[in-house]
Amino acid sequence: MINNDIELSPACKDGLYGAQCDQTCSGHCKDNVPCDNYYGTCPTGCSTGYRGADCRCGHCRNGADCDVTTLTCPIGCDKGWDTQFCNQSCPAGTHGYDCGERCGQCADSDTCNTVTGLCPKGCQAGWKGDNCKQECETGKYGNNCSSSCGHCNTGDVCHHINGTCPRGCAAGFDPSDPLCDRNCEFHRPGCPQGKYGPGCQTDCGNCLNSATCYATTGVCPGRCDPGWTNPYCNDECPSGSFGDDCSMQCKNCSQNRCYNVDGECLEGCKPGYQWTPQNHFCNEFCHNGGYGDNCSEPCGHCSGGDQCNPFTGTCSACQPQFQPPFCKVCIGKRYGASCELNCSTKCGGDGFCDKDSGRCVGGCKAGYRPGENGFCNEICQNGGYGDNCSEPCGHCSGGDQCNPFTGTCASCQPQFQPPFCKVCHNTGNRHGASCELNCSTKCGGDGFCEQDSGRCVDGCAAGYRPGEKGFCNEICEEGTYGEGCSMACGKCTHSCRHNDGLCIGGCFDGYAGPYCARTIESSPNLAGPVAGAVFGGLCVIALSILLVWLLIRRSRKRSSSETARPPPPSPNQSFEPGAPDGLNGQAGLQETGSAGVTEAEESHIYDGLQTPDDSDRAPYSTPVFKGQQDKGRHSHTYQNPAWHASDTGHDYYNL
Repeated sequence: MINNDIELSPACKDGLYGAQCDQTCSGHCKDNVPCDNYYGTCPTGCSTGYRGADCRCGHCRNGADCDVTTLTCPIGCDKGWDTQFCNQSCPAGTHGYDCGERCGQCADSDTCNTVTGLCPKGCQAGWKGDNCKQECETGKYGNNCSSSCGHCNTGDVCHHINGTCPRGCAAGFDPSDPLCDRNCEFHRPGCPQGKYGPGCQTDCGNCLNSATCYATTGVCPGRCDPGWTNPYCNDECPSGSFGDDCSMQCKNCSQNRCYNVDGECLEGCKPGYQWTPQNHFCNEFCHNGGYGDNCSEPCGHCSGGDQCNPFTGTCSACQPQFQPPFCKVCIGKRYGASCELNCSTKCGGDGFCDKDSGRCVGGCKAGYRPGENGFCNEICQNGGYGDNCSEPCGHCSGGDQCNPFTGTCASCQPQFQPPFCKVCHNTGNRHGASCELNCSTKCGGDGFCEQDSGRCVDGCAAGYRPGEKGFCNEICEEGTYGEGCSMACGKCTHSCRHNDGLCIGGCFDGYAGPYCARTIESSPNLAGPVAGAVFGGLCVIALSILLVWLLIRRSRKRSSSETARPPPPSPNQSFEPGAPDGLNGQAGLQETGSAGVTEAEESHIYDGLQTPDDSDRAPYSTPVFKGQQDKGRHSHTYQNPAWHASDTGHDYYNL
């Protein structure tokens, strides 16, 4: 398969690189592979002793760069490297920075690791520690310091390598035994070797060196064989321990489980250690390119083919194009065994691809999808667009494919709005898969609804609320009105209108206005004062009528008694100018009053009681109370012939 995205370098002769092929390769590329003829980097990594992108520098301390002119390391070499260029491994038997430390007592006289100082097969007998530089602790000897000293004379300590006592055995132990483990007391006669107790039916335990236990008690005369404990030597060492007197701890074993006799790990090794067929113990660090549980995880591309950290898998430095600390991921958007290939430019996300296969890690760029080979080299089709073609196109006219990158349509099916043809025309207030349904007329705002569900976008119109299905098909509950039914009705005698809150059946007492929200003060009770005024007015009328009647009667009597003589001048008489003074006749005299009232005229005397027109009077501002609505307002003017014509009676209201 050819990757068209690989950037090709200019063709330079082997050993040269650069834009003008005027620079010389380092010559230290692994397996003598030519360097990249554009950048000068080594595609397969560096030869042993060199590192860096172009493999020019040695292993300078802490990964520092070497001097560009002399190629020497100004601050010294990293662990395990020697010479001024730090490009040669430490001599055998040495390790550490500038090869300044000696190896310990490695098993089989092996040399230690030049970087860590660890012994590949563990320690020689009598030595312990990670670097095998410590003698066994007091009272221990042998391989892994797993054996306990015998009964040396006067408390002497045995030799840490072979366990021999320097001045013989303590009293009671066989002096011919170099380890001083054999007790001098023999078993009682009568029981066969290895038996004890009544009838010699019980087996002895695991007494040291197959010694016979006491025939009566079964107790071992000395100590137990390695891996066994208690006086009878018939209990295995507790989990996690092994050896003489169970005094040794399992070492580097998974789950801390080992064989009770010699400490061999039963379930493999802890991360960072490996089991070897030579000694069956987990006392070697991972090597040969592995790390972790049983060294089963492969190291990355460490510089110069170095071993990664056996516990964490990190490298002190990486081969070119690989990213620290594990040196397993390519730097930048590259892939391949040596990260020599460029990822496709059509990879989505950050543009990275799988280091081994080159397939895009974050999917494809918008508008592309994986083809048969898994690369993002096909344009979206079949109604999709965007990242990995996962977004469905809208309702393009004629079922056409939308733009694979943006999702826009050249034109839309009817009722859909360009450019994506996914939304119903906002002027039609419609919804549904094909915008075939009308939004509810009860929707608030601009009347729009959700295209899928038909639910109103801006809530319900005033006076309506959502029903069980979420549509605005129910009017407000009684006592509420308005948008969202959030307003409370006023003091209506019946419920208010659900849309605007107007009271339909009037207001309760004490409230007024179309919404019955305005309070009014109660008017004072005028029934008592008005009743008193009416009674007083009636009394005045009655007295006036009586007075008129008396005057008329008196006038009649006077008229009959004075027919023989002329009447005296009346206070209401007037004289014409020039009339003779003292004239007893009637000439020139005009009289007003009731003196000359005839009987026919008497019937019209009450015509003076007129009811004046009150159309020009302002209506009374006090509200009319129930039971008084039919009582009118009356004003009477009484005129007596003896009174001046302008005199008026009483004007009152009868409520």
